Amino acid sequence: MSKRSSKSKNVGRKKAGGTRKKRLAGMGGAVNSVRDGIRQFGYPPEFRIPRPAGAEFAEAQAEHAVPVPQPDPCSPDAGQPSVSPSALADVATCFWYLRTKHFRREWANEDTADDDPRTRRTLGRLNKGVDALKRAGIELEDPTGKRYADGSGGTMKPLDFVQTEGQAHRAVSETVKPLVYWEGRIVQQAEVFVAVPMAGAREPERDAVATPPPAVNGKTTPGTDAARAAADATATPASETCDTPAQADTGE
Repeated sequence: MSKRSSKSKNVGRKKAGGTRKKRLAGMGGAVNSVRDGIRQFGYPPEFRIPRPAGAEFAEAQAEHAVPVPQPDPCSPDAGQPSVSPSALADVATCFWYLRTKHFRREWANEDTADDDPRTRRTLGRLNKGVDALKRAGIELEDPTGKRYADGSGGTMKPLDFVQTEGQAHRAVSETVKPLVYWEGRIVQQAEVFVAVPMAGAREPERDAVATPPPAVNGKTTPGTDAARAAADATATPASETCDTPAQADTGE
């Protein structure tokens, strides 16, 4: 027997098998329909459920179908997927990490200058992504190097306070997560490490009032309003500290 004839026989068998499967599938649907009809005879006539046929069956399906809400085509948000602000904050954090940790640049630095053309293209793409987040209402702030004042817990979450030699005041030494705003509201606190003065070192008072400048020729040099107010409040009347000109002349 030649190879050609054996191949033709195999093809014919495959076709016959496919046709047989289709017939069995159709017969299975018919058998199920007959079985459902026979099952109804097991109940009293008053409890039998007549099966709707044709148009009645389609109307019954449409009656029990659950309506699917359709978006308004005139709405400005039509066709735009809703994204949670926390997801946008995660994307912004990834962009911040790439620029500050991978490329080792300040977050505010949008310059794409570099010797490697691939780095220039990557930084350009990164800037486009940041601009897209700004259009979506996302603003990001990197607090590295800023002073950690009392009451900063609402915007920054300190991971640790590290004693640092030569540190005069508490300041953010490293940022792990940036501060993210969405439409002016905080959606992500900054996670930071805070550098503090060494144990025993006195941190300068942040709320101390500046000493008013000395008088020169009867006139004080310009200063802050707070300093002038403090000087006026603590000043002693002249009549209690020195003699009047008339008393000085008469020796009284």
